[in-house]
Amino acid sequence: MKINDSKENNLVSKKIQEYPEPVQNIANEIRSLIHEVARTEKLGPVQESLKWGEPSLSTGKGTPIRFDWKSKNPENFYLFFNCQTILVETFTAIYGDFLKTEGRRAVILNLREKFPKKIIRDCISMALRYHQIKHLRLLGA
Repeated sequence: MKINDSKENNLVSKKIQEYPEPVQNIANEIRSLIHEVARTEKLGPVQESLKWGEPSLSTGKGTPIRFDWKSKNPENFYLFFNCQTILVETFTAIYGDFLKTEGRRAVILNLREKFPKKIIRDCISMALRYHQIKHLRLLGA
């Protein structure tokens, strides 16, 4: 998938290129999923930037999704969500048997395990539509 070449998108691309190759693959897959969800669910363009040095992607209809890899925990890849939302709490309620979460802010993917693409796509969809669905039980899932 082609990501347009704005200055912010280039910063995100450069950040992803700093990761080790296997981590680049997961970061690019998540980035592509965010753009795909925004496009297929007609949520408008995705704004990309770096927040706290981490890629942050959002649309106007939801809450930003940040992601990052940390060398101090090289087997994990993190997706961060606004801790003032019920997103991670909802992900845990729905997918707790399949996802590892941290508090109200993060989904932790183990890079040695199979990437749960459908589950992560669902989580991305809820985050990008959060302002539209926050009043629904389990965010409408």
